[in-house]
Amino acid sequence: MEKNIDKEKSANSFLKSFFDIEYNKNKLLFSNLGNIYSLITFLSNNVENLDMETPDLSCGARKDLLEKLKLIEGFYKSMKIDFNIDNIFKNGTFNIISTNNPDEATFSEIYSGNNNYIITEEFYTDSKTNQKIITYKEYHEAINVNNNDLLTDSIIWVHEASHYRNQPYKQRWEVNDILTELVAFTEELIYIDYLKRVGYEEEANMFAVAAYNNFYYFLTRSYYIIRIVLLYYSLGEISKESYKILYGKDKDYKKSLNIFFKEIQVNRKSIFTLLYYSVGAISMYNYTEYKKDPTFFAKVQELNNTLLTNSASLENSLKIINISLNEESLQRIVNNINIFKEEIKKESKTKVLRR
Repeated sequence: MEKNIDKEKSANSFLKSFFDIEYNKNKLLFSNLGNIYSLITFLSNNVENLDMETPDLSCGARKDLLEKLKLIEGFYKSMKIDFNIDNIFKNGTFNIISTNNPDEATFSEIYSGNNNYIITEEFYTDSKTNQKIITYKEYHEAINVNNNDLLTDSIIWVHEASHYRNQPYKQRWEVNDILTELVAFTEELIYIDYLKRVGYEEEANMFAVAAYNNFYYFLTRSYYIIRIVLLYYSLGEISKESYKILYGKDKDYKKSLNIFFKEIQVNRKSIFTLLYYSVGAISMYNYTEYKKDPTFFAKVQELNNTLLTNSASLENSLKIINISLNEESLQRIVNNINIFKEEIKKESKTKVLRR
């Protein structure tokens, strides 16, 4: 019992500090916490485990940097995306942060990249007030990726390039923050489909398994962690009693608290990642819509362009891809995710039969 009380104290203290710091910058996200929790709950209750191990991508086909850039260029041309990745590589926006031998590359180097802003400032300090006076400021968007000499690196590069393409000049606004992963994961999955079409079925299938397992992992973990976050946001206290008030029973309280406590010990900023990646799971719905009708990709590009403005609401942005986060939309999302899952299983079986 004492351990539970200590975890409750830590959770309450952590979330008080978290909302004190983050609330004003993320009002829209937090006001939609209930909606995102409903999405997470519905998906985690209705989406099944793929029951396939995540493959070791370091064993996949080798491709050098120029070969990968050429593949990505071919993808953009095939999708009629007006974007030249070669140009941003030459001007330094596309930044290779490490070059690795595939056998020595870490999990993070194989599976991740990031986007950020590099800010150049000129300033002086006022001698009377000791205040920093900025005379010049320029923002540079940056794509940071790894080159592991693997074909599958290009999948991560397309994902990060998607973020760059909807990255506003100075900073992301709230709807952009919430939906940029959704667009990036959608383009990633459609690029995987492109790789199949140009002869890289095995690597594409390997990454599709990894992508599905990644989403499943985030959804199942998010369910318990966001329950605790929503509890504090709604009632201002983490306790067994408040949990029962909000959720009607306290059956999963101890499990939710333990998972939340463990998470904040490892990564104190993971709440945003869990929320954004859970919304990003809708990408599997988008991918399946695209496979049913390739003209759906125009809606994805419309959403991508909308994220560059700061005028569209979250509700109207999701309407572009025919989503309203009501029960009917949630069921369509689940149905499409299940179609995506069955496609992965079928193609994996086909690969085994071919051998």
